[in-house]
Amino acid sequence: MLSYSRMLFIRFTTSMKTRELVECHQAAFEFFGGWPASILYDNMKQVRLGPGQWNEPFLDFANHYGFVPKTCRPYRARTKGKVERAVDYVKDNFLTGRSFTGLDDLNNQAGRWLDETANVRIHGTTLQRPIDLFIHETLTPVAAAPVYRFLDPVRRTVSWEAMVHFQGSRYSAPPQHAG
Repeated sequence: MLSYSRMLFIRFTTSMKTRELVECHQAAFEFFGGWPASILYDNMKQVRLGPGQWNEPFLDFANHYGFVPKTCRPYRARTKGKVERAVDYVKDNFLTGRSFTGLDDLNNQAGRWLDETANVRIHGTTLQRPIDLFIHETLTPVAAAPVYRFLDPVRRTVSWEAMVHFQGSRYSAPPQHAG
């Protein structure tokens, strides 16, 4: 959700991995046509591992697009009220009583609901339609950066036989790296 306009984007997933979070962001950036200068997050491990410690792959993604990730103060619900209310709105006004045949169907229905209901309604706080306020959002255009390619590094130890095991296969490594 964009803070000023309250314009919503939804993507349902079955994973909470960093790769999925990055892909959802990229889909949102395409939907909005860009991204804001900063994005507020809850203290989820895909973004922040602990106090003062960011999730490095996610931070690389944020740096690539040039936005500043910010996290809410722990146990400070006031800092994320807009997001929590948006989640309740989606649950109560989109998900309740809805049936779908799979994840693709659910996301297709969500896209139609955003276009036909959520982003064209009169918002309770702004008293304006999100789609009308959206033109006043300051976003970095999608074309300002190449598409980010998420690399999911995998650590392996070279065995004493100078072999690396990966996905059921063995690969040789220089003998000086054994162990």
